[in-house]
Amino acid sequence: MGWLLSLSSAVVAAIAGCALAFYIGEKCVTWYRISSFEGGSGYAVIFMSLGGLIAGFLVGLTVAKSFGTSFLHGTGLALAAVAAVSGVVYVLARMGGDVPPEISGDSLHLQVEMRMAPGWQPSHLARAGQNYCQLAALDGNQRRRPRHGTVDFEKAIQQDGRWIVPCQVPIHSTHSPLVVSLYLGNKSNLEFVSPLPSQPTAANEQWAPWSSTGFAQTQAPGYEYRVRVQRDDVVRAERQAAETAEYENRQRDFAALNDASPLKSWLPFANSYNSDDISGRAQRYLATRLPEFEALLSDPDPAIVIGALKVLLYQQTFPATLTPAIIASGRAVLPLIEKAKQAKDPEDPDKLTEKQAREFVEIWKSVAEKTNAPTDKVKTEIGVAAAYAKQGDMQDLAMAMR
Repeated sequence: MGWLLSLSSAVVAAIAGCALAFYIGEKCVTWYRISSFEGGSGYAVIFMSLGGLIAGFLVGLTVAKSFGTSFLHGTGLALAAVAAVSGVVYVLARMGGDVPPEISGDSLHLQVEMRMAPGWQPSHLARAGQNYCQLAALDGNQRRRPRHGTVDFEKAIQQDGRWIVPCQVPIHSTHSPLVVSLYLGNKSNLEFVSPLPSQPTAANEQWAPWSSTGFAQTQAPGYEYRVRVQRDDVVRAERQAAETAEYENRQRDFAALNDASPLKSWLPFANSYNSDDISGRAQRYLATRLPEFEALLSDPDPAIVIGALKVLLYQQTFPATLTPAIIASGRAVLPLIEKAKQAKDPEDPDKLTEKQAREFVEIWKSVAEKTNAPTDKVKTEIGVAAAYAKQGDMQDLAMAMR
């Protein structure tokens, strides 16, 4: 076949090679979990597409020139060769990567419930949410591209005196064995081999029986787990249903309020991070009752005090009669500081309480500044109380009081 016809066939093969390489490249982004940071995954697909374009042209030209007898014959052979090479590349890339399993075309999440040993109690860091779970396929002694998941400790429950902690992680590989790691604060690290098959079926969407086998730690007596898979569309539907139920409950509870309701019962709605109609209505209502805030600012519950301060934070003006109560309300953080002090282990600080104390003081300072009244005495008391800390939020709080 002549050069002109061979080149024409090569151009067609190059276009096919580019398209096939683009398809393989998109798959590799998932299989090899190529990050999209600064366009990394996009560049990877583009470079693979350019490689497919060049390879398709060279393969097409060689095959068409060597074996083609006409344009159609040469082009057909060139396309077949490009498809064959692409098929080999696809298979090798798939074998080397982590291919997520599916059920009916839907990706899957692994859900785990870990039943802790009798007597186990969560550390301060665990309660503060410094937890995660991880799923990794073992390749000899190496872990292949582990995938991180979430531990929703707010949904942990106690049953028969034992904690049950849930976690969820996307299943990113059909390689086996898959190792599940659960990290709770800095005190509890548990690992076990998932009993699920590498290609889960619909039957695996039901909870497996509780098991105490397969733990990597031989020193994990009393711990048990159970697992199941859930389809991505089910997970998203459940999340949406939970958000809808939460909002409907909020609407119902807000609708039940009236002028006779305790003033403090309005605060959670005004302080919600949801910038919706309910928040605005609660704020506007409380703005009409600011003279009554003195009682809220002297409440023994720091949560009530900070709720009142948050409302005042968004007010342009408020009665001058509130100034003494606003200044004195800074002392409501002292019980929080005292509670944080109770965490004696420097490796397990009460970060949840420390964060609450720091947030309290930041809001109190902002509101107090609007009064133009002296706050040095209260600041000194707070700074002295928080001076025990060597690092973290409490140390930052103490330094801010200087």
